[in-house]
Amino acid sequence: MDRKFVLAFLLSSFVIFGYYALFPPEPAVEETKETAPQEQAASATAVEAAISAAPAEAAALSPEEAAKLALAQAQVLTVDTPKYKALINTANGVVTSLELKNYAYIGPKHVKAKDWLFSIFTGKSPAPPEIPAERRVNMIGDLAAGHEPWLVQLGAETEALVFQTDAANLTLKDQAQTLTLKAVSKTGVVITKTITFFPDTYSMELDLALSNPTAAPINLTPKLVFGSGNDTITVDSYPRPKLAGWLSGEDFESVDPEDLEEPLEINDPQWAVVTSTYFLQGAMAKGDQKFLVHFDAIEGLFQNEKTLIPSMHFQDVAQVLDPNQTYRRGFKLYYGPMVQAEMEAFDVRFPAALNLGWLDFLAHPILALLRWWQSHVINWGLAIILLTITVRTLMFPLAIKGMKSMRKMAQLNPRMKHLREKYKKDKEKLNLEIMNLYRKNKINPLSGCLPLLVQIPIFIALYQALMPAIELRHQAFGWWIDNLSAADHTLILPMLMGATMYLQQHLTPQPNMEPLQQKMMMWMPVLMVFFFLDMPMGLVLYWVASNVFSIFQQLIFNRIKEAEIQH
Repeated sequence: MDRKFVLAFLLSSFVIFGYYALFPPEPAVEETKETAPQEQAASATAVEAAISAAPAEAAALSPEEAAKLALAQAQVLTVDTPKYKALINTANGVVTSLELKNYAYIGPKHVKAKDWLFSIFTGKSPAPPEIPAERRVNMIGDLAAGHEPWLVQLGAETEALVFQTDAANLTLKDQAQTLTLKAVSKTGVVITKTITFFPDTYSMELDLALSNPTAAPINLTPKLVFGSGNDTITVDSYPRPKLAGWLSGEDFESVDPEDLEEPLEINDPQWAVVTSTYFLQGAMAKGDQKFLVHFDAIEGLFQNEKTLIPSMHFQDVAQVLDPNQTYRRGFKLYYGPMVQAEMEAFDVRFPAALNLGWLDFLAHPILALLRWWQSHVINWGLAIILLTITVRTLMFPLAIKGMKSMRKMAQLNPRMKHLREKYKKDKEKLNLEIMNLYRKNKINPLSGCLPLLVQIPIFIALYQALMPAIELRHQAFGWWIDNLSAADHTLILPMLMGATMYLQQHLTPQPNMEPLQQKMMMWMPVLMVFFFLDMPMGLVLYWVASNVFSIFQQLIFNRIKEAEIQH
């Protein structure tokens, strides 16, 4: 062995053993789950001492040194509740993570049709695709500079502060708990954040106090950042871009961050939100306090591409804080899913943030009826089928009227054909004769299409209701339908929709139409298949169930027709 290596090894060992002989390590102290009353009192005393000493320390440091001190002295506190786990950094007193325990980004694995065919013809299973590790939905997304949730600013610039706390990590089980954070600015303002967490809800309360213990007045412009919504979902089907929204009076309004060329100020809304597809971040003032909300557009990622996302904060007007005066504001915050019951617990008007579109007066009852059926049958796919049966049953009188109109029009086919041949060179005269024929036989040509016309807004309302319905997210129906909020990668459901639509069309009496119209009707099922290829399976399932209902309905109508002829 090399003598130089042996000598270096012996010298290193001598130095290490000598160091520990001269400076032995302190004995380890076991952590306890609960803090004793004496320790809590000592901790509170330490907080007050740190607060009183902070002005002198802060005044002696440059901004760069203060920032380094904040990073060096910061600690991360954990708040663990049955619904989420939050991490709070005492550097600037911001929340850096809020992980929802019941919601994951990665859903069930899809089995594609090509993989089935590969297995059938080769007898081998294809290599499984690489799937990123499952992670919980994090309600704290883009932590851009100056936009960390719960960041407090007293002026135009962000000051690096280390907050002291009188509590250790919190674990909530059956009652609310409070965390207090205190720091002091260079101007001497004592900043106190008091956050109350609840075990059975996604909402929390944040009380902000700014006190002036000095002998001189202090100018400030209070600002509290709420954040920019949840971590961007890049693997969910049909993700919606983030929007800034607010409730003003009875109307919910929203704005795309692309339109936020300048900060937008909303004066005293009931509440304000940043929404994504299934999750939202909301804030409202407590009591009768004035709520001044500002929305900014910051740069973030959406589907792995740079884009603008909205960030929300409260900002009051500039004011003077006199000696021994305290500025107070209180807020209710919501970081969680768009579940109607959870949202109503936060505020009875909060479900308006679902933003179900211009047919919301239909979408809300449809979504309520779907939830009602699911509460009885558990399976969401079966609930969609029962919803379809309910809607089609309510439309049954219109279907009968449409059936009678279509039958009369079919009986007029020979006469219509004769008119088309007679006036084939005079379109205006042909249309006049056709309308006279309809009038004499008391036929409304639109009544045959009435059930379909009525179903179109219902379908649109259902689409608007199902898109943000987090209840369907990652929910399986059975067989290959493993995620009702995703598209059918096997294409089985869209093909079933096309086949049932073709069969329904074949069974329905068709009026005499021009060749071009006949070709359009013939190709309609094929076009609808392509239209539904990327639609969520829950929506396609509704259409398939509606077609099947129409087929049985038409078979009954056809039997009634035969009985009338025999009679």
